[in-house]
Amino acid sequence: MAEHKPHIKAADRNSIISTKSNGPRADERNFSLVVDGVPYLIRSIPIVFNDELRFRIIINGDTEHLFTWDSQVKMLRAIDDDASLLPDGLEIALSEKLQSQLK
Repeated sequence: MAEHKPHIKAADRNSIISTKSNGPRADERNFSLVVDGVPYLIRSIPIVFNDELRFRIIINGDTEHLFTWDSQVKMLRAIDDDASLLPDGLEIALSEKLQSQLK
């Protein structure tokens, strides 16, 4: 069975730039999630690194994580140093939301 991996069209790769800026971007998405009764405000910024789509995720305006595809668990996961601090339910909800935005 073929593995589903989030992808981005070649034409879109050129329009996504990996920068750290505080201003809004055209490809940035803002949304809210409620996980286990806890509300979260999410800012999602797609970036391409070595031809791989990743997401810079900012939670409640201050906590930042980097998400990328993990083929072992077949979901987007946080890979930064503080990823272990992210609640499992929130990481799963973020993965599902990000994947749904790619369709």
